[in-house]
Amino acid sequence: MRQRDRNDYIKSLYHSGHGYYKLITNDWKEEVYALERSGVTPENEISYNAKDLENAESAWKYFYQCWLKDGLDRADLSEPSSNSTPSNGIFEGVHRLYWLGKVSFVHYWILSGHGQKDTAEAIKNRNKAEKYLVAALELAWSPKSKSQKKDFIAELLVRLYISKGEYDKAIEIINKHRGRYLEPYISHTLALALSLSGKYAEAQDVLDEALQSRGNKEIWMTHFLKSCAYSREGHHDKANESLNKANEEAQKAGRKGFNIQRFSD
Repeated sequence: MRQRDRNDYIKSLYHSGHGYYKLITNDWKEEVYALERSGVTPENEISYNAKDLENAESAWKYFYQCWLKDGLDRADLSEPSSNSTPSNGIFEGVHRLYWLGKVSFVHYWILSGHGQKDTAEAIKNRNKAEKYLVAALELAWSPKSKSQKKDFIAELLVRLYISKGEYDKAIEIINKHRGRYLEPYISHTLALALSLSGKYAEAQDVLDEALQSRGNKEIWMTHFLKSCAYSREGHHDKANESLNKANEEAQKAGRKGFNIQRFSD
């Protein structure tokens, strides 16, 4: 295969994987953990969208082939890791490992019924996701991308640790890889981990900063997470005030509100 044709082929694999991933309808819900709804559904009652699973499997197939062909092109090398992935290539090695981790985690999310229950198959995919995301954090950027951050990888790994109940580990990871400024979606994930670990004041500080961000396109989620932190701390009046703001902002944005009437003692 000519070099140009090979490059185009690798690009098509990557973009096909990305296209299938975008078809997945639900890849994360903070409220599952903020409201402690995880693990409450019997395994035989878990439900999920079969089309989501099909799209996740297709995304995995293309991203795995992209990893395999880009840089190494070795059919005998079946297990991605930081040692077996070159930093450079048509696509960054970091990105290739990140997407393998991201698709593996969405596999977990789908098979667990969006956090309803950690089945054996769901856990197997979560373990794969952890391995690939840790590898993406360990692998150096290529020289042309060495100034890039890895906070987006750490954020996804934090979601994974939240799903495992490993909140302190989640906080440690994001603080290790964060910059001075946090993107609002990263603030939400960090604040959730802080709240679940009982660090309510720190969670509120992170969320207050997110409220000031002009780039925050999910203000309703910021207020919702504030309400959950207040409720867990026993401040139910403040929790309900923040919940009302969350529902108002969700309505303004044309989104459904949160399915909670009021927080109570």
